[in-house]
Amino acid sequence: FLGPAAVRLDGDEATVVCESVMVRHRDGEYSVRRAGANRMRLHRTPDSPYGWEIVDRRTRALDGTLRPLFERWYPGLANDNETGANQAVAA
Repeated sequence: FLGPAAVRLDGDEATVVCESVMVRHRDGEYSVRRAGANRMRLHRTPDSPYGWEIVDRRTRALDGTLRPLFERWYPGLANDNETGANQAVAA
């Protein structure tokens, strides 16, 4: 499953950052097998029937060490560990 994505558009280029979870069903039970942080770069092309194409995709395991990497991938991402951080509020 992919979580909500943060998208940054720059003309015909886009960068997408989101989390993912792989769930396994075995013997009538579900378990989380892996959690990951994903970064995708997309390019809009008029030749594609879909409009956008993924040109690069990276996934790293969520093990508690990725915050600096996420901040480098997406500098505008709010840091919810800081008090007083400016964060978008959903209506």
